[in-house]
Amino acid sequence: MQIPNVMHGSESQVYSSITDFLCPKDCPEPSGNCTHTGEPRPCLLYEQLERLTNEEIPSIVVKSRKLAPGIGGFRPAALFTALEAVSSVTGPALLSTACSCHGVLNAFEIRPR
Repeated sequence: MQIPNVMHGSESQVYSSITDFLCPKDCPEPSGNCTHTGEPRPCLLYEQLERLTNEEIPSIVVKSRKLAPGIGGFRPAALFTALEAVSSVTGPALLSTACSCHGVLNAFEIRPR
């Protein structure tokens, strides 16, 4: 599975987007079709990133929720669930935040002391 439209960040994070254009700053992230193009989304990015999990490396995704057009945030329960999942990792893992269209991925490894 490929991660769409990857950009590397300055601190080893990876940015991903299902779009290849700049979205409107006030996008309401409607379900189904893209506000900008009117076309159906090819996938939901947060679901795509969850599918990156394999037997050796878990992919933990915190879904960003729309708070207002162009502004996303996280439900506390989602953050606590991610914390619990990360706490159980012994080895490499992938932790991402993503909405339907855009995401940030961070790979890390927890080593036993």
